[in-house]
Amino acid sequence: LAAPPPLVLVAIALAIGAAIVARTMATMRAPVYDVAVVGGGLAGMVAALEASSAGAGIVLVDKEARLGGNSAKASSGINTAVDEGDVPDFIADTVRSGKGHSNSDLVKVLVEQSRAAFAFLKESTGLDLSSVTQLGGHSLPRTHRNPTGPNVGYAITSALIARIQSSPRITVRLASPVASLSPTPDRFVLSFADGSTATAKAVVVTTGGFAANSDLLREHAPNVSDLPTTNGPWANGDGLRLISNAALVDMDQVQVHPTGLVDAADPTGRVKFLAPEALRGVGGILVNDAGRRFVNELATRDVVSRAILDQHGAHAFLVLDRAACDRFGQSTIAFYVKRGLAHRFTSAGETELGAALAEALDRFGRSAAGDLDDEFGRTVFPEKVTGANDEVIVMEVVPSVHYTMGGIRIDTRARILDQQGRVIPRAYAAGEVTGGVHGGNRLGGNSLLECVVFGRIAGRQAAEESRQ
Repeated sequence: LAAPPPLVLVAIALAIGAAIVARTMATMRAPVYDVAVVGGGLAGMVAALEASSAGAGIVLVDKEARLGGNSAKASSGINTAVDEGDVPDFIADTVRSGKGHSNSDLVKVLVEQSRAAFAFLKESTGLDLSSVTQLGGHSLPRTHRNPTGPNVGYAITSALIARIQSSPRITVRLASPVASLSPTPDRFVLSFADGSTATAKAVVVTTGGFAANSDLLREHAPNVSDLPTTNGPWANGDGLRLISNAALVDMDQVQVHPTGLVDAADPTGRVKFLAPEALRGVGGILVNDAGRRFVNELATRDVVSRAILDQHGAHAFLVLDRAACDRFGQSTIAFYVKRGLAHRFTSAGETELGAALAEALDRFGRSAAGDLDDEFGRTVFPEKVTGANDEVIVMEVVPSVHYTMGGIRIDTRARILDQQGRVIPRAYAAGEVTGGVHGGNRLGGNSLLECVVFGRIAGRQAAEESRQ
């Protein structure tokens, strides 16, 4: 082939040079922040608040039109150690639930900082989080939520959004998907999908998990990829590859929640509204098509999910008597009924499960009173059981993909590690986008806790490194 004419080569060189100059000028004109937080759920909002309190200038970015993410949907609560004496037991419960996959150093940080994180959250939101429930896998009641009002995740995120909007140090950029994070010797360049850019001296990735991404689920956990999900469409794992060379860990560890609510108007719908574990914690029982209990409702989520999948039709019915509904909150129960997710009956005998359900509730009540050993080994019961002859609520439930335990590998300072185990400078991560904390199964209430504990750490560390 003949060589291009000299003038063509000159034109190509000029075009390349112009593109480089234009890109450089655009970067120079781009706003510069101390810390960029990518992802506006609980972990991201906490990281932004913590970094701003350390004096840093923040940009908080989210691809959605509103902050909150999956955190806004959380409904069981947030854990904290009961007291300092409970720390070893809380650690043991979390490690046991993780089935050998948890990073013990990360678990230690999670639990040891839980009381400080809980105090921070109460102070930051002003919420009353005094309603405490014992969830599956916990040896003590540790899971806190608001006794009245909206679901706890919405209450928390709404309060934090107000704090963020009033902060002069935090710039919020919504509906702004980040296409790439490009490192330079002393900062990161954020390139957005609309072609604009921004730069930051440090970044915190808090983009959440991938429980709504069917392709990633098929790749890493094909055994659960056909199940419905409780996650919004934003939970697609797009933050996992934002940091080049970041190591990923436990990507095959995906949590299936036992109780996704079946909507009678859309029974085969892929996205399910969550029936929170707290519904079982306050005294709800699970029965099969025959109206019989088949599992300890407060076993860990993986155990309960498997038990339901083994039942005829791979579904179950979650049943609460009046006393359980009172403990959980009648206003929320009324919401479920209004949405067609729950059905109210004057007694167990009025339901299609009839006498069998009445017997199951009677036996449960006798076990709660200490008159009968529970046949499935349940040892935690509500103080009061109204039983089969009073009003009952029945919800059809199916196991649903709920949470991805795997993600970006971090250390105890929330620093992102590369595939050789080395710290990637100025790069941090927190929340569900990370892996290693929960291992093979997450305890209920530990997700919001992780977001606060490691969001605070990431925000502080990023602010400190941005000053160097």
